[in-house]
Amino acid sequence: MSRKLHGSTIYPEAEKTESPSSSTSKELTWPRIYLQLINCFFSYSNTFMPCVEYERFSQAFNRSFGDVHIMSRYLNGEEGDVQTREFFDHRKSFSVSADPNNTVESTPETVEALLTTICAWGSQLILLPFESLDLSVFEPMGHTNLVQAAWDDPELGFRRTAPQGPPESILPEPGTVKRQKRRQGVACDTCRLRRVRCDLMELPPGATACSRCRVKQIVCTDRYIQWRRSRDMSRSTSTARAIPDVQLLPHREEFMELHDLPPSVRSLSQQELIDYGVAREAVFSHFVRRALILVHKYDLVNSYTMQGASVLMLLASLLDYVRPKIAYELQRMASAQIVRLFLRTEFDLNYVQPSISIYDQFSRLSGNRLPHSTWVYDAVSNVSYMRRPQMPRDFCVVGFRGGLDATVHPATLSEFVAVCEQANSTSAVSLYYLLTMAIGGVAHDTYASLMTLPALSAIPPTFASMAEIRSACERLWGDLHKIELSMFILATKMRETHQVALPMNTLQWGWLLLTLSFLLYQAIMRRITDWFSSTKAYHQWTMYSDEEQVEPLMDAIHDLLRESQLSTLGISRTIAHYARNLLPTGLLFRGSSMTRQLFRVAQSIARALPVGEENSDAPVDEPPNRTAPTLHSLLNPTGVETPHETPPPSAQPLPSASSHDINLLISVPDSRSHEPFTRRNKRREMDWCIQGLGQIGFSQAGLEAEIRRIIELVHFMR
Repeated sequence: MSRKLHGSTIYPEAEKTESPSSSTSKELTWPRIYLQLINCFFSYSNTFMPCVEYERFSQAFNRSFGDVHIMSRYLNGEEGDVQTREFFDHRKSFSVSADPNNTVESTPETVEALLTTICAWGSQLILLPFESLDLSVFEPMGHTNLVQAAWDDPELGFRRTAPQGPPESILPEPGTVKRQKRRQGVACDTCRLRRVRCDLMELPPGATACSRCRVKQIVCTDRYIQWRRSRDMSRSTSTARAIPDVQLLPHREEFMELHDLPPSVRSLSQQELIDYGVAREAVFSHFVRRALILVHKYDLVNSYTMQGASVLMLLASLLDYVRPKIAYELQRMASAQIVRLFLRTEFDLNYVQPSISIYDQFSRLSGNRLPHSTWVYDAVSNVSYMRRPQMPRDFCVVGFRGGLDATVHPATLSEFVAVCEQANSTSAVSLYYLLTMAIGGVAHDTYASLMTLPALSAIPPTFASMAEIRSACERLWGDLHKIELSMFILATKMRETHQVALPMNTLQWGWLLLTLSFLLYQAIMRRITDWFSSTKAYHQWTMYSDEEQVEPLMDAIHDLLRESQLSTLGISRTIAHYARNLLPTGLLFRGSSMTRQLFRVAQSIARALPVGEENSDAPVDEPPNRTAPTLHSLLNPTGVETPHETPPPSAQPLPSASSHDINLLISVPDSRSHEPFTRRNKRREMDWCIQGLGQIGFSQAGLEAEIRRIIELVHFMR
């Protein structure tokens, strides 16, 4: 009993031999999994929802070893020397705060919620044996520092230099911890708040709560004490060598994405990939529930901090596809907090000059990523659901600074496109990531031009109202196409410089731009479809005397609807071609709510009718992809063959391609330069979409039903 109480074993020599299972468990310790989850989030998900600036986050995390209290002080510019404080406090020069003196970026509570949300994102993307891991291994993630873990695991982190001399750690060796009576005045968090005596250290060994916390059935924590000790340890010069010299997360310029998935995973069938998504669903739900509990526990809805708004936005984008009502409420509350914290955000296009360093340009853009991404997400998501955006149109301004008031005046889309056409390789990077702002502006114009247009409420319509609606639609389609062409122009110019934006991924940002455009195309089409249906019903159930005026008007409305459908089909086909190019990169394996929009893209293509019967059974010009099931094999799971298609051979590993090869984006045709939509082209584009959905199923559960719906829709149309 004495040996057990002191952490010793009866046969210590048995500890010298490690079994294979023990070495495997050492590789999957919770600190290692913790860092991999964070790395996964910044490698893939943060590109689609760039609410967190990696450079400042990684610096604060490395300096504090994940301690939420110290990390919060760093992010607020309250820790370190003058130079360190200036580095973390640089955000004040980029946005116009409503109250600069009271603007708080983070608190220990928001840091804990953010780390938990990041783990929720990463749990969808990482390759781990989730079915064999106990959920208790994830409990310390998000609120426990990694100082002791850095000492115990020499290979933990991105890079580690051996400390000089013997370690003088104030932390005890594992297995030698002895319970000592707590000093006078040291109490748990609950007893400290109530200003009463705490008796935890006087209880028998193994007690996890003091008497008062145990009676009230609450968790007994001593986070304040741990924070005080960590702070004193970091400030004390005598214990400077007590902190291990380890870099948990890499610097931005040293950031590298995780290794590609092994060939054994890349050669799995779609059903096996979908099974992976189902296996990690329990861990994902664990982190999501925990993050939502923290939001309510710490009342982040009413905290009005920048990091609290980041947590709400990340959760909203995480749940957008599966829990749209909860996602809408989270997004609405985050938008309200951003509007209250900032009067507006500005970006001066004059700052994009060849004489200014590319790092300085992108750093200025990164400083505004939270209000920028919130504004774009609010505009596009609300308009796609036919709702009014919560944030005002002039909240984010991209233009030119000038005039007596020295404010940034918004630039028109034509002026912005002209700047993109004249950009060089240095300024093209910042402009490329600014294109989402232009899409957000088009989203606001879509709501003002179509959702609230008086002509759309006039039934029966007139030729004058019809002309007004057509003019608005053509202007919006033209603006979206200008943004699309600007994306290809900038991508061509930044071939040699695009990796300066790491960990932001250029190819994933291209997917984000195309998907946001698709959502607006689809919103315009749905609005015209609703109006067309109500107009058609009106003429069917009312007596309209002059049929000579009704038929031309209905033909004009039908032509407008057809043009809207063709525009949506064009951007859908572009995304299908882009999905085909991304299949070998493995980026689609790491899905998100934006990549999952491929399901709606596939629906748009499946519902569209081919233009003719010619070449319906002609062989495709390019060799078929033998690495994934063909469309026929998915439609006929029993193995029934046709004279024109043969079942694919056994699955082979997909050919690998670089996830930074920007030529994969440049080679995609734009939405107005596709080949005719024949049956042959429809069949292969649907095959690309289905293969892409199968890869997305690796990270997200529920894709099997969506793939089946697409296959049934294609079967019905055929």
